[in-house]
Amino acid sequence: MRLGLVSDTHGVYDQALSTLLTDVHQILHAGDVGHKDTDPHDILSKLSAIAPTLAVRGNVDTGAPTDLFPESRVLVLSEWKVLLLHVCGMPPKITPACQELVTMHRPDAVVFGHSHKHGICQHNGVLYINPGSAGPARFKLPRTVAILRLPSKADTTVLSCDLVSFITLDAKAPSRIAASKSNKRTALYRCKPVQKKTRE
Repeated sequence: MRLGLVSDTHGVYDQALSTLLTDVHQILHAGDVGHKDTDPHDILSKLSAIAPTLAVRGNVDTGAPTDLFPESRVLVLSEWKVLLLHVCGMPPKITPACQELVTMHRPDAVVFGHSHKHGICQHNGVLYINPGSAGPARFKLPRTVAILRLPSKADTTVLSCDLVSFITLDAKAPSRIAASKSNKRTALYRCKPVQKKTRE
């Protein structure tokens, strides 16, 4: 199973994602989906046209409904447990709130964002992944997304760093999506994770 990992879009949808993530089975968005003038559903409806998409709430997604944008999610995908949240920090500098969730749920992988800096680390048997920002370029950091390949648990019991690949986007981000005139949720939004067994 292949997961597309996206974060910190801040109201920007890059059309390149429709090609770069075309082979993923599921997209996880680690928060800061929208912007003060952008409905986060507009971003997720475009991502969900590529693959079923799940997101969490970032610090700028204050007006987003909590049922579709919770503070965190714990997902079981191809038998692997994945913790998705916005703020975590790269080990060993993990936030207390993230550490509490890791201790409680014992995930195999933690996907997070917030810093706009892509990175990966395996710490105490847990794979930590920050896909970076797919939104406006900030702090001279590259714009990036990531793909995580989930192997069969029959082959390995620990997710390793080499299962993650980062993709660098064009340095100049597209313009933000204009504010939606409707508060209706798109019917295209698919919020349930799927399992596909035809390929890894």
